[in-house]
Amino acid sequence: MELDIIDYNDMSLHKDILIEALKNKGIVGVRNIPGFKENSKNYIEIARKFCALKEDIKNHYAPDRDKGQTEGFEIGAEQFQDSEGKWHIDDKKCSFYACIPDQEKNIWPQEIDLRSAYCALGEIMFLAGKKILNLLDLAESMGLKNYSGYGRMLHYLKDTDSHKNQSYWCNPHYDHGVFTALMPAYYYQNNSLVAEPDEAGLYVMPTSQASYEKIYAHDKSVCLFQVGQFGQLASNDKIKATKHFVKKSYENVERFTFALFFEPDKKTKITSHSVLALDSRYQDKQLDGAITYQDWSRASFEMYRVP
Repeated sequence: MELDIIDYNDMSLHKDILIEALKNKGIVGVRNIPGFKENSKNYIEIARKFCALKEDIKNHYAPDRDKGQTEGFEIGAEQFQDSEGKWHIDDKKCSFYACIPDQEKNIWPQEIDLRSAYCALGEIMFLAGKKILNLLDLAESMGLKNYSGYGRMLHYLKDTDSHKNQSYWCNPHYDHGVFTALMPAYYYQNNSLVAEPDEAGLYVMPTSQASYEKIYAHDKSVCLFQVGQFGQLASNDKIKATKHFVKKSYENVERFTFALFFEPDKKTKITSHSVLALDSRYQDKQLDGAITYQDWSRASFEMYRVP
């Protein structure tokens, strides 16, 4: 799919392109965000060093879910349902979660300074995403204020078993928040940077059709933005959540990227007339027709986390 790309410095002049891209394709690219490309490279270098640590060291920074923690390192913690109702675990996907801007509850490794590069990149993406949301007048029109960012380091492990039925690094799904910023992925084979394999990468289903298309994001200076489900709920379908997946490569290749999720205040309450209001997460958690972001978020975690 041809990606609509707007220069960061000219976004206010192309508000119509932003709206149409998010409405019809569910995704848009923004080029020349100050410091984005340089900080992406710094982040990749540090993220690869962290991912190369021994598993017992990385697992030391796993969140204690029983205590309500979500920040830290995880692997294979999500499951998604296919069109036939069967659940699949993303067992080749590693993550490191942290709040952006940095907060005391974040868990940072002692062996490597992941914090500096992670937060620097996350804050750049956070400011750019808030600028887009303000341009689209989504904050006021949807009653969504006091945004926070939730970062996710993503490391997709190499897989050489081409006979497995599981062809995804990340199964088809929607993000449950308001908005998502994505860094173009970097691929490595035998510790060397390589081009994205033809069969691999990010695929999205444009909101105007029923089939997936691959997103070609070779320009590392372009940051991608897509819509989450709470954004669709709050806008009453003015913007629609972007269904997407990441297709796997079997060429002994690993994939690194970074996602930043935009979340409103946990107590934000909306009454939605979106088609998503028929979702069981909304129906089971709503009170008098309204739902808080906290309840929507909890219901989403309950659904997609591996038991």
